Amino acid sequence: MLSKRGYSESFAKIQCATACPQHVIEMVDARPQLNLDYNHCTFCGECQLVCDSGALGKELGIINLQPEFISSCNNKLSGGCEVCADACPQKAIIIEPRKLPQVDASLCNGCGLCRSACFIGAVQMTFVVSS
Repeated sequence: MLSKRGYSESFAKIQCATACPQHVIEMVDARPQLNLDYNHCTFCGECQLVCDSGALGKELGIINLQPEFISSCNNKLSGGCEVCADACPQKAIIIEPRKLPQVDASLCNGCGLCRSACFIGAVQMTFVVSS
């Protein structure tokens, strides 16, 4: 049985997941985890409003994720695919024919729209260390 403190901490963790209108926060081993497999983050801040621990930070729009492109990318294999770049609201993805897309880290906010748009799953979101 959870103590009062343990119960409130567990409840707070669940609140951030349920507060997310995009449903990109899921509970894994009783901890919230960002999952951009099927949707993207809009940076609405709803999860931050209910997070008492400060784990989500106070600065909106920083989630330390960046897309990484794998070798099965259609643009690399056959050229002409710009689906990920077209989906990027920050215009942070640079496409050159028959090469893996490149990311301008100074523009990328890690929202995951490129991942959601890629119909073959060639975009993986990876954590980056902020400087």
